[in-house]
Amino acid sequence: MGSAFAGPSPQTTTFLVSANVIKSCNISATALAFGTYDPLAATNTTGTSTVSVECTKTTVAIIALNGGVNGTLAQRMMKDTGLSTDLLNYQLYTTAGNTAVWGDGTGGTLTQSYISASAATVQPFTVYGTIPSGQNVTPSSVANSYQDTITVTVTF
Repeated sequence: MGSAFAGPSPQTTTFLVSANVIKSCNISATALAFGTYDPLAATNTTGTSTVSVECTKTTVAIIALNGGVNGTLAQRMMKDTGLSTDLLNYQLYTTAGNTAVWGDGTGGTLTQSYISASAATVQPFTVYGTIPSGQNVTPSSVANSYQDTITVTVTF
């Protein structure tokens, strides 16, 4: 029998692998289309929208809505983009009972919040909208001519 070749011993080392995981959130929202509003009706017109938030695990997210481009948090307004310059009052709420105005936490308004349990979980929040009855406004010249734009902000 021959002898085994005794070569050099293998050398080893280690290296560090690392990453910095940041807090992050994604938001999206659906349009709130009230549909038909009858100024002579005795009841308010209502509708809903959904704001969806997805954040990294254990992130605390605060979701705020602004007053829109035509009004304020105290009185949101849709502007007629058709023939008139009328404004149609409406409000957005955190509950179906219309007891808490969804805003930025100032002036008596509330925000929504949650703590993300998983980065793969989208948390939906329902926005409840109401147009008060009995407003003196010009009928729309085209469908959906009364409009406003709300900005949703998520702070984390």
